[in-house]
Amino acid sequence: MLLAATMQAIPSKPISGRKVDKKYIVASVHAENQQSSKETTGLNIYTSNDGINFDEYAMDAYQPEKGVLRDPSIIEYWGRYYVADTTGWSGTEIGIISSEDFQKDLGAGQSLGAAIGEFFWDPKDGSMNIIVSLSGLPTCIQIGRYNRCEGGVFKPYIISANNGPLLQAWTTPPREIDVASKESHIDMFVVYNPDDAENHYHANPTRRH
Repeated sequence: MLLAATMQAIPSKPISGRKVDKKYIVASVHAENQQSSKETTGLNIYTSNDGINFDEYAMDAYQPEKGVLRDPSIIEYWGRYYVADTTGWSGTEIGIISSEDFQKDLGAGQSLGAAIGEFFWDPKDGSMNIIVSLSGLPTCIQIGRYNRCEGGVFKPYIISANNGPLLQAWTTPPREIDVASKESHIDMFVVYNPDDAENHYHANPTRRH
């Protein structure tokens, strides 16, 4: 089963060290036996020149040794590709996978204290960031003899790389992004628009019901 995917437009000008020569690259997840003790997941990479017709590039390029791989967000940075992914159905970690071409040399040693991450390179200050979604404690309401509990509200936070182009160390704790809403928001994707005089940053979150 093919799950969530993200797409990145890559500049047509070649970058030293980059092995993928297509304009668009998509990271997706293939899963079997979902939400069971036998669940297995793998990272699939597709490429395209027109953003419409995609070809298989690297199937099952990476499989986690433990946990799962979900919600991949991909970016090319300094001649290397990075994928941020959710590592489980619960918990507070995301993983980071890196490779030059997704054919070899896949590194996946990092885990960060967050869940559901989206890369964002800020053109204003040149920083590399991950927008993450974190939930608070569940809310419980007593109804007669019974307690009804609802999951905590997911809010967007931001963490930033603090060691240059290596993307191996990140700021902690995450900084909360004020969305002026009491509803849950996940998978926030941020776009920088220099032509907007009032607000350069535009966020597109998914409302979680």
